[in-house]
Amino acid sequence: MAYIGAQPNKTLTKTTSQSFNGTGSATSFTLNRAVNSSEELEVFVDNVQQEPGSGKSYVASGTALTFDEAPPSGTGNVYVIYRGLAEVTTRLEAPDLSITTAKLADDAVTTAKIADNAVTAAKLSTGSVIQVVQDVSTTLFGPTSGGGSYQDTGHSVTITPSSSSNKVMFTYSAMGIIKGCNHGGIRLLRGTTDIHRHEFYSNDSSYWQAYNFGFSYLDSPNTTSAVTYKIQAWAQTLSATQQLRINYQSTATGNPNAICLAQEIVG
Repeated sequence: MAYIGAQPNKTLTKTTSQSFNGTGSATSFTLNRAVNSSEELEVFVDNVQQEPGSGKSYVASGTALTFDEAPPSGTGNVYVIYRGLAEVTTRLEAPDLSITTAKLADDAVTTAKIADNAVTAAKLSTGSVIQVVQDVSTTLFGPTSGGGSYQDTGHSVTITPSSSSNKVMFTYSAMGIIKGCNHGGIRLLRGTTDIHRHEFYSNDSSYWQAYNFGFSYLDSPNTTSAVTYKIQAWAQTLSATQQLRINYQSTATGNPNAICLAQEIVG
């Protein structure tokens, strides 16, 4: 016979039974399994099958079995069989890409319901941010020697991309001051690779100039291994009077905070 829809798997449950001792006067007995109708039972009294239904031999509802006439006295002479029913278990699978946002309640999907890696980059649209790592540093960069070459500032962040096709948006935020150090700048390294530069110039050795060293850069690391992004800085001339200070604040305004932020973005 043709069948429309998913093919059901039919499993017969084990038929169970129960017996009672007739007393010749008792008409009511308690079943150990609830039923919805009298027809769910096969009842025998002294090996004679009884007819279900009101006005016939017996009725059954819930756990109550009631006879129209009391079964005669006997040990185990009232025998009840719970009919085994074919339990249809159908597994319905929604077609691919058929579940829309409108089908989900606002609070239906919680963090506890999302297994690790259950939502992959392949299921998210290009440009989706799937990971954010931030490092906040109070380290002050302010050497008075070593001009002419790049030096580590102590500001960095490490991120491990989940896909080699994804991008990483790196953002650096730090304020500072410069004075008479001539040509200088900062650069962004991915590991040991120079990937971006940010430069300035200062030729006034009499006054400090406030400077914003912040920038953003979208990188394609092409890896699923841990990647460290770090900031280096240099100035043409560094001395006690010609200086470059990054992440500098006076003690009157509190501790400085240089921020390195890395965001993994679906590519």
